[in-house]
Amino acid sequence: MRSLKCQLSLLAFAVLGVTACSDSTGITESEATSAIHSLALGMRSDTFANLGIGFPVTIDESFDGIAPFLNKVTVNIGSSRQSMYALGLNRSFPPGTCSEAIFGRSPHTPPDACTFPTSLLTIVFWQSHSATELPDQIMLFTGDVGTSCFAECPIGSKESFAQFVWQHEEWFSGSGPFTSNAIATTSPCTVPPLPYYAKSANCSIATFDLEGKITFGNFVDTNTLTMTIPRQTIHGVWLAVTEVQTI
Repeated sequence: MRSLKCQLSLLAFAVLGVTACSDSTGITESEATSAIHSLALGMRSDTFANLGIGFPVTIDESFDGIAPFLNKVTVNIGSSRQSMYALGLNRSFPPGTCSEAIFGRSPHTPPDACTFPTSLLTIVFWQSHSATELPDQIMLFTGDVGTSCFAECPIGSKESFAQFVWQHEEWFSGSGPFTSNAIATTSPCTVPPLPYYAKSANCSIATFDLEGKITFGNFVDTNTLTMTIPRQTIHGVWLAVTEVQTI
């Protein structure tokens, strides 16, 4: 049976044509593994947990398998160009899955209500310099595939949220479109520790096509910070939940 690393190497040839036309930059596997370990520390730390930043699944050694595909992309933060690591996660559920069956019903929810889960896409951008230290900067987007908006969104649109810790300051998404698409490949990956609502799931490597311009604000003053993401393709994980359980 082929190892995951071998399967990932084969996948590299299949996606080479996609990544070649993007702005993402290849990095060494050791650098990628170091960046993932730094991200894992950040997601588990009080520093980021207290800010509300979180990844839908636990990032642990199971994510080392995606190191050969981790991308470093070029984005614009304000007027400066920045290189950041980028990782995507998309979750899917069986048809007919109800959020109410997973998270329970509020007193005001009709007994026959069945709302399909939302906010299934997570994209994280970060900068780090050591596998044993927290990320220096981090931006986490939560929403759904397609065109998203922030804050005051038209009825029927896909409302999303992004949080940015940049130069030790906390920023929250205020406006701007963000467009995304996710495609699962046929290459499997190691299933990470499952979220508490998932009884079973399958994991595969995925590609994410991204483009957007997000303007952030803060709760301190009227200053804004804009992050521009040129269209590019990154890689990550598709977690297909096959059976859910009530929390």
